[in-house]
Amino acid sequence: MNKTKLGCNQFACLDSLIRHGAWPGGWVWDNRSGTIRILDSLVKRGMAETYIPEPGKATHYRATDAGRTYHGNTRAGRAYLARLRNGATS
Repeated sequence: MNKTKLGCNQFACLDSLIRHGAWPGGWVWDNRSGTIRILDSLVKRGMAETYIPEPGKATHYRATDAGRTYHGNTRAGRAYLARLRNGATS
């Protein structure tokens, strides 16, 4: 399995992480548990990381430098961003 190639849902979640800064951040992908599964897969690939903002708070996710680089430098990433600029919703 190619660990650096992301699926469409993974890439869209990575894009949302980058645009919104972190998760939870007011968006979910299908539902909360589905979002967590996708974000955990990004963590395993080194595209995102987890952190706890303060003791007693829920785990948060944010994009890593590797995730931001992948997001901007892949052919799929450039095509996805072009579709968004042209008015596509996903």
